[in-house]
Amino acid sequence: MTNEIAKIERGALPTIAPQNLNEVMQFSEMIAKSQIIPKALQGKPADIAVILMNGNELGIGPMQALQNISVINGKPASEAQLMLALIQSRCPEAKIDIKSTESAAEVTMCRPGGIPFTAKWDMSRAKAMGLAQKENYIKQPGTMLKWRAVSEAARTVFSDVVKGLHLRDEMEEVRDTDDKKDRLSALGKPEPKEVKVDVEPTIDRTPEPAQERIPGVCADFVIEVEGPMKGKRLGDTDPAVLAAYLNMIEITAAQKNKTIPAEFQLVIKTCDKYLASLGETRKKTADPVDKKDQSEFANFNG
Repeated sequence: MTNEIAKIERGALPTIAPQNLNEVMQFSEMIAKSQIIPKALQGKPADIAVILMNGNELGIGPMQALQNISVINGKPASEAQLMLALIQSRCPEAKIDIKSTESAAEVTMCRPGGIPFTAKWDMSRAKAMGLAQKENYIKQPGTMLKWRAVSEAARTVFSDVVKGLHLRDEMEEVRDTDDKKDRLSALGKPEPKEVKVDVEPTIDRTPEPAQERIPGVCADFVIEVEGPMKGKRLGDTDPAVLAAYLNMIEITAAQKNKTIPAEFQLVIKTCDKYLASLGETRKKTADPVDKKDQSEFANFNG
């Protein structure tokens, strides 16, 4: 046994990567038995194989893929750091500007000679997406908003590099929604559907109130002149009878070609005012109510 120590230059070790489907399955079977891979993958060679193939498409090695990629609802998911690493390795001249605070984040990405794209995330947007009450957004809002903005910008500007990769956080939202659908289905309950209702403009069909009447106008007036209505209070009188009474006074005076005395003129004016307050319109008639009543006005003073 020699004391010589072999010096291995950096990069001299071969990359351990399956070259075909059989090798992928053999590799996955071996890795599934390990206790140092993510617990979600332990004992699941089929899931490991899917992740390895996703990693191969992204251009990363098997171990990087196992540590950084998850498959949620059939789509690859990872952390935003992997997206940034892929972009920087594939496109070293890419321009990436990240600005963030505890309440907002703004990430701008641009290809060489391309048009910049800016993704903006703040807590109001997170709240609208139903994220604000999640534990991570409460404990470290600035970090969560920053990675959300990175993910959005990366898929928009470098879609060929990240190849549809999403954040685990984003895909967990989809999984939560699908789990809710499955629970409703298991209970035999239909999934709530958005119902669009064509709402007609609100039309106020309340009838307009009738013109306000003031029945109290002159209602307490008491007729003091001689005749069938003497001593009558207007408020206690039938409007039709009162109208006929007024017509009788005017007709009698006209027949005798006499001027209506001042006291009768006052009665007529007051009664007409009262009738108007009830909405009644007095129409003159040539027919007196009763000849006996008409005789009561025979002695008008000229």
